[in-house]
Amino acid sequence: MRELTRSKLVLCATVAAVATLVSFGGGPAVDPAAAAATVTLKFLTWSDTRNLPITEAQIKAFEASHPNIKIDWTNVPSGYASKLLAMIAAGEAPDVFWSSYTDIPMWVNRGVLLDLKPYMDKDKQFQSWKNDYIPILLQGFEYEGGIYGLPNAFNAILLYYNADMFDQAGIKRPDSSWTWEQFIQVAMRLTGPDRYGYADRGEWMHWVWQAGGEVISSDRTRALINQSAAIEGLKFAQDLMHRFRVQPPPNALTVSALEMFARGQIAMYGDGGWKFPSFMEGQLKFDWGVGVWPKKVREATRVLFDGGVVFAGTKHPQEAWEFVKWYSGPPGQEINARLSRLTTPVLKSTVQASIPPNDPFRLQLLARFQTAAYGRLYPSIVQQSELTTIIGKYERALWRAEMTPDQVATQMADEIQKLLDKEPRRK
Repeated sequence: MRELTRSKLVLCATVAAVATLVSFGGGPAVDPAAAAATVTLKFLTWSDTRNLPITEAQIKAFEASHPNIKIDWTNVPSGYASKLLAMIAAGEAPDVFWSSYTDIPMWVNRGVLLDLKPYMDKDKQFQSWKNDYIPILLQGFEYEGGIYGLPNAFNAILLYYNADMFDQAGIKRPDSSWTWEQFIQVAMRLTGPDRYGYADRGEWMHWVWQAGGEVISSDRTRALINQSAAIEGLKFAQDLMHRFRVQPPPNALTVSALEMFARGQIAMYGDGGWKFPSFMEGQLKFDWGVGVWPKKVREATRVLFDGGVVFAGTKHPQEAWEFVKWYSGPPGQEINARLSRLTTPVLKSTVQASIPPNDPFRLQLLARFQTAAYGRLYPSIVQQSELTTIIGKYERALWRAEMTPDQVATQMADEIQKLLDKEPRRK
């Protein structure tokens, strides 16, 4: 549960104050006579410095294919939330900016985002490639009948494994036949005096989903973490550390789980697809693979992604839509696939085409993409920062075994339900 960066938490906590300073409409009508004139769109991102050449290439290609649209791009690698809020408050909001899908309900409730669904519905070009998207990535930007953005790249939480360790122990590598019972058996066999069978970056929600549970209902009105399936997932997460002892508890980590995995002290490791560049460049001194997560009722893991959204008050809604569509569509995604392995492109055809048959990491790259087939979304509501705080509090209690899974589920559900009961509803 590490999806929100510090800047995003600041964003969630302070956007209400900014909303009192400004008001937004659905976007002014475009003057047909001015449509052919050159317009400039302000574009704000928080891109990793390693991805700057990708965005530069995408903007250059977009401007070449759309000579009447220029992109005034600002990248803010730190302090993104503060910069964005200041621009909105000053009446200088970007026409297009990046947003995590988890922030969509909050932004929509404040009237900040333009609903892109009307543009999508009448855009024949977009409709021609709509089915090429990985479905879960479009769902993340849907909210109460509208669609407020398009994904630009994604990553899933993957199950990396030390293939050498599996082979030396004569254990079959993880595949789609895996169950929880098999996972435990393998993890126990690979656990020893100086190593653990499994560790991750602090994830637990995938176990709840795999057991058939949910955190909240799809309509964002009911807390479901106290249902029997969800409790089973919480229990499994805690048992990995404190019953089966195949996962190091928090107080056993003197270095990060990632470092232990790299040292060969962890056999299976759960982390994001963004680890690919460092793993491919030699951080791991052993043969490694990407396995399928085990299942109880279903396969499940978390997907993380951001995308382009359009400011509701933009003077150029059609041009902004064109940029978001192009950036997220085949032209922009082809550039992303060709220039980076830090993230995964969002279109199925682009991913497949981006991996040459002779790529030494072809199997791992394909597995990273295939994991998205059972990816699921972290819960998102208008009061996202409050929800994140509640989940984080009980997550720590679960890991430290300060509470039983039943206690965690009951108390977390109570607090989440009180929050949902106060959730703003659109009319």
